[in-house]
Amino acid sequence: MKNRKLGRREVSILINDIWKNRTFSSGETSTTMGEYIVKYFTDRYHLPLLRYEWIYNLYYACQRLVYDDQIGLFWDILWGNVTEDAYHVPRKEFNTLRKMMEMRMEDQKINALLAHDIMDVMDTMYPYKSNRDIEILVYAAAKQLGIDPSTEAFDVVKLFAQTEEGWERGELARELARQTAQEITEFGKAILHSIEVQDKSSEVALETLKKGFMEVDEGISPALLTQHMKWIYKVQDLSKAKPMVSSAIVRQMLNGYIRISHPVKQRKY
Repeated sequence: MKNRKLGRREVSILINDIWKNRTFSSGETSTTMGEYIVKYFTDRYHLPLLRYEWIYNLYYACQRLVYDDQIGLFWDILWGNVTEDAYHVPRKEFNTLRKMMEMRMEDQKINALLAHDIMDVMDTMYPYKSNRDIEILVYAAAKQLGIDPSTEAFDVVKLFAQTEEGWERGELARELARQTAQEITEFGKAILHSIEVQDKSSEVALETLKKGFMEVDEGISPALLTQHMKWIYKVQDLSKAKPMVSSAIVRQMLNGYIRISHPVKQRKY
């Protein structure tokens, strides 16, 4: 088979196209990513040799470029180490944020937004974020557009414009991803603190962790809590769950994109 020696940009474009087709294809998300990739290349290349050649080249390139955030996420989802929600949920929220900014422009009958407008929209979208986090997001958006946020307006269309490589590579999307990872980590630490786990090497039993979740995330539904426990402890039968090291619990929460379901509104300052 031919080694196409795919570069980072080529792999990024290919992965973005796979995601686009998987997202838009009805019922496709019911299959695993591995199964979908076979279908994706089968639909495009009827010659088995060419099909397997592309699968091999994607596999080989992802291994080489796994350090890249976008490619690394795809690779981890492919192997089931990270939930697909880690891709789909941020994308949906990103689209919601775009629509909220467009509505703001329609209401004011303008074609661009100033920094205070952007902050207002983000404050509505993310009431649990601090003013500092919102400001950082605004500066990330300004950096992406190459403007001075104190004097220039934000071109919303340009800010959310899709590229061949996907929406994840922009400064705004990257900062949102960084903040989300930090929020999940803090959520995990708060849970462990609530059940008095201080040592990263301490083992935590499932029932104890459930208690911590319910204390920190008040009102979490039993179904969602069960879903979280199955992911964290890597079992379908919770009666078979073995105690897990606390540091691994936080890592599993990150991999499972487990966020607080009832975030507390931040005190703005």
